[in-house]
Amino acid sequence: MSGTTTISQSGNLAGLVTLQTSGSYVIEGNGVTVTTGPLLSIPAFDGFTVENGANLELGTGVVPGLFDTFTIASGGTLDVGSNLNLVSDISFAPNSSGGDLVLAPGVSPLLLSTVNGFTGGDSIDVQGAGAPLSPTSFTEFFTGLDTEFIVTLANGLPEVFALPGNLTSQPLKLAPDNAGGFTFTDTACFAAGTAILTTEGEVLVEHLTLGDTAVLADGATAEIKFIGRRHIDLRRHPRPETVRPVRIQPGALGGGLPARQLVLSPDHALFIDNLLVQAKDLIDNATIFQDNAVTEIEYFHVELPSHAILLAEGTPAESYLDTGNRGIFENGGEPILLHPDLMQTRREAESIAPLCKAGPTLTALRARLQSRTKKFGLAPLETLALSARTAGPQFGSHAITPVLNASREAIFAIPRGATELLITTPVFTPADFDPASTDRRKLGLAISAIIIDGQSQIPESLATSGLHPRASNDPHAWTTGALRLKLPAGAQRLTLQIAARPKNWHFNPKAA
Repeated sequence: MSGTTTISQSGNLAGLVTLQTSGSYVIEGNGVTVTTGPLLSIPAFDGFTVENGANLELGTGVVPGLFDTFTIASGGTLDVGSNLNLVSDISFAPNSSGGDLVLAPGVSPLLLSTVNGFTGGDSIDVQGAGAPLSPTSFTEFFTGLDTEFIVTLANGLPEVFALPGNLTSQPLKLAPDNAGGFTFTDTACFAAGTAILTTEGEVLVEHLTLGDTAVLADGATAEIKFIGRRHIDLRRHPRPETVRPVRIQPGALGGGLPARQLVLSPDHALFIDNLLVQAKDLIDNATIFQDNAVTEIEYFHVELPSHAILLAEGTPAESYLDTGNRGIFENGGEPILLHPDLMQTRREAESIAPLCKAGPTLTALRARLQSRTKKFGLAPLETLALSARTAGPQFGSHAITPVLNASREAIFAIPRGATELLITTPVFTPADFDPASTDRRKLGLAISAIIIDGQSQIPESLATSGLHPRASNDPHAWTTGALRLKLPAGAQRLTLQIAARPKNWHFNPKAA
């Protein structure tokens, strides 16, 4: 079976759909609960995504097939009632937040060592393990592959588990649940929290005071003469992508840097290879990414007597350079700009080092950093996810499952009366995978042709929305991830010839 089946009503999984090998199923809708029932055997290579307030309950005795996947997207809950086999994969969806994973009493927390993608707003509920001693009664350490947690329970006993990746700098907390256990949450709000090296040791930037002495990357020192503070509500900003924080994972820059997760404004520059490189120009959405979950952020900038290189989380990063934009700060002593850019191009002439924004030097640097993704167990993977819905006068909206063949074609049987087809896929950014690319478009499918009832059609002639303008000399039409096609009257069969599919970074421990 190929394609995606949407389940938007409660009931037993086996009674709602006919499970087949290589099936893809999305369970969605507030209050929708799908159960597996006792002793259900799921075919191999099936994929299940639960989202938007829905709950998938894997009951006691359920037997997943080889290489089945269970994905928790925003607002979804996965309730695991039995110890799944190790060839099944559970993950929180990338670029989403607010998913919940529940381990029923008796399910070993050791299962968590295979659960990927835990991030801001997500939670894990370990039922029956015992209540925690306090919200912070845990220790954590990064092994180089995963983060080991030792939770101290109210009865004084420890509970031990691990999650993939380095979570040691995330704002984590514990709380008792209503089932004799605890929830473990990566909170969605972020404290300023960046550690700056001073002569008194590392100090969080929000705790710095005027007159403190910063230790510079070259070993010199400089007195702090101004600390700028700016709170930004991303929900009200006209261009939030220009100020959305960039998160750099520990070790992503090489040489063990940053020592802990480093959070910067997109325009803030790091000092690499004797050049200044803005955080936004290093984004690969693997180990360096913008945080799409945060809704507000508070930035701090530290000004020294002259532009210099501080050490933030051990990483060389520029100090604030006053180029006439002091008014961006709430405490700057000048009128606050409503929606400022956090840096200005004037610094190119006044900064301590050249600013590298493009060209072969930046490409080589990005390639070097991207080669490190293998050390994190990350590898690019083409996604096969594709779903569609039909519509028409007095027809309503109905899910339709395409057949994917070996020729990279998606074939849709069009129900009578349908006049519109909406095809949705994940999206990717080419520059995230090609260090030489500057293409930051969000791309879905690359379509080489559309065939309706044996007649080839130009994609642009049918699309009412969802196509990017073709780049020069590009033989393919790229979708935006949501392609809406107008169907000719009486259309029965539509074939998409797919030249390329979206990619994502996939965690594969064998790649590390």
